[in-house]
Parts: sequence; structure tokens; C-alpha cells
Amino acid sequence: MNDLNPDGPHSPERTAEVADLVAEGIRYLNYATLGDAPGLGYPADAYSLLGHLYTATERMPQLFDQMAAFLSNWQASGQLADANGADPNQRTAVAMARLADATVRVQQADRALRDAQNAIAGLYVAEGKTRTEAERPEAPCPNQPPCEHPESAHDPGAGFPGEPPWCLDCDCGDIGTEGSDGNG
Repeated sequence: MNDLNPDGPHSPERTAEVADLVAEGIRYLNYATLGDAPGLGYPADAYSLLGHLYTATERMPQLFDQMAAFLSNWQASGQLADANGADPNQRTAVAMARLADATVRVQQADRALRDAQNAIAGLYVAEGKTRTEAERPEAPCPNQPPCEHPESAHDPGAGFPGEPPWCLDCDCGDIGTEGSDGNG
């Protein structure tokens, strides 16, 4: 979506579309930075990514405040009802309080991202120390121990992102944990 202009056009459908794009963008970044995925090559790439992320987080409080004002205006109009029969004023007040809480938390995340970026400012790969793709360390899934079968026994396309691929060495169904037949 290259036509993102903050001046519009605006519509409820377009707003939902852009919010979905933000969510999918984060999902893309999760995959691009997973293990040995090529989404980051050098410390400067991580520095740049952190800068973009804190720019996004610093803009969120305005969005949350505007959403709270939107809900407050509807609440004040007296036109809200609740499908479950609950008090719409109470539901709106809870939502506005949660948006205020989200503002505080995203401001904390913003500061943490800025601090992380500042911590790596100036990092670079020393001359003669550049690693080839084959030398890159493989980042195992933090939730699973590594599979004990040889790498050649794995189907790289069969696992889920963040998990080791399925083992093809036997029929144990091993994805990095003890298999059902004890051979994992």
C-alpha cells in the first residue's frame, strides 16, 4: 500500500484496512527477524528497525487519545446501547480507561526501544569479521530443545515459524521434543 497519505481519504473501511496493515507489518517483521531469516544483516539494520519501531510507538498515544475522545462523544450523545444489555456508559468508561493504560504502556515501550537503539549506536562488524550465510549461528526456538536427529533428516518447509522443522528420520513426529516412540 504505497498510497498512505495521512490527509486521506479517510473512511471506516480504510481505517480498518490500515490497522490490519500495521498488524500484518508486525507479523512480517516477526518472520523477517526469526532465527537465521535474512531480515537483519548487520547491527545497523537493527538500529534502523528500532528507530522505525519507536517512531510507531511514539505516535500511538495520539491514536489512543483520539479513540477515547471518539467513544466519549458517542457516550455523551446518549445514543449508545449494548447488545448484552450492559450499561453502555460503564463499558465506554472501561474502554477509555484501558486506552489510557495502553498510552502509559506504549510510552514505556517507546522509551525502551529508544534505549535499545541508543545501546547499539556505533556497533558495526569489524573489518575481516564478516560472516558468510553458512557461518551464521542458527537460533533455536526458545520454546523447544533442538531436534536430536541430523539436519539432513529435516523437512524445512514442514515446521511452523519459530519451531524446528518436522523430522523425516523416522515416523516419531519429532519437532524438536521427545517423540512418541522414544526415538526423538
